Amino acid sequence: MTRKKERFVFTEEERQAEPACPFFGSCGGCKYQDVPYPLQVEAKARWLSDLFERPVEVAPSPVVYGYRNRMNFVYAFGKLGLRQFGSHKWVVDIDRCALMSEEANTLLGRVRGLLSQHDIRCYNYIRHEGYLRYVCLRSTRLGETMVILVTANDSPEIQPIIGQIQGEAASVVWEIHEGLADLSEGRVHQVAGATTIREKIGRFTFKMGPNSFFQNNPYLIEALFEDLAGFVQGRVLELYCGVGCIGIFVAERAESVLGLEAVEEAIALARENRKLNGVRGVKFEVAEVRPWLRDLGRKPKVQFDTIIVDPPREGLTPRVVKYLRRLAAPRIVYVSCNPKILRDEVELFEDYRLTYLRGYDLFPQTPHVEALAVLERT
Repeated sequence: MTRKKERFVFTEEERQAEPACPFFGSCGGCKYQDVPYPLQVEAKARWLSDLFERPVEVAPSPVVYGYRNRMNFVYAFGKLGLRQFGSHKWVVDIDRCALMSEEANTLLGRVRGLLSQHDIRCYNYIRHEGYLRYVCLRSTRLGETMVILVTANDSPEIQPIIGQIQGEAASVVWEIHEGLADLSEGRVHQVAGATTIREKIGRFTFKMGPNSFFQNNPYLIEALFEDLAGFVQGRVLELYCGVGCIGIFVAERAESVLGLEAVEEAIALARENRKLNGVRGVKFEVAEVRPWLRDLGRKPKVQFDTIIVDPPREGLTPRVVKYLRRLAAPRIVYVSCNPKILRDEVELFEDYRLTYLRGYDLFPQTPHVEALAVLERT
């Protein structure tokens, strides 16, 4: 099987590590289990350095297996697993994933057995026929687990499984996604047990729901947040704030924090997390970022000293960059899961200078790397 499309190229001599997973090579979830971890980090540092044409350090993850707090397993063609390497049309049937916690793997095996026992129909995402689309698992360092079952309709055939595992997981969520798009989430139809599970980052505890965005690697994200907090001062605007992790984490370094997020469920959890951690001076609002920034530019001048952005994979977009430049904040702190987009958007901030850049390997065994950039207004 060719590896020409891979971001990093390793020689056969470098690929001498023993993979932790028997499905490595066929499953597309990992790419580099056969590469010693220090070489993975070095490759990511070289890639970022070449991309930005400056030396870039990458912080390694202290945990390289069992770190992911969410995995989405597709249920199609009679198989429960992940896509085949290099193909969207085939599924590799797997019974455990080396990137997940032992608690999550135990639940994966339990659900797998029940699907067979109750003869649950899988979903053909090519023909758009069938019933159960995804089995998603969330787990935290606090030992709390959530099982999310995504079906194509509200037929009750999943109910026996919910009844049998609801005492084995902190939360079991049944979601329905009736559209044609291949998505691993939908509208919440039923919850058995808790509606949220908790994760701890530093001294803070955060609640997350079934569809909440949350950084996948809690073992390294604290280091990123600590570095980020060192650049925070004055009045802070945080865009795409999710469940409020960054705003709450940096609150004691700021005069005030205003977090914006378009998803109402996320803002509700952000407000719960603010109360849970006893943090003051932080406010969260439901708002679409682009129109909010556009309208802010039409109002009397509002000055923010630090703007924090942690956008989705597609980045800020040129229009949002334009509105941010108009605010003329002295400092913009940018957290990016897509360094190529980050590089392009840094160039759009013509009146800012890139003063800090560091990578964080939140995704060991994969080609992904997180980046933290600081832009200072010139």
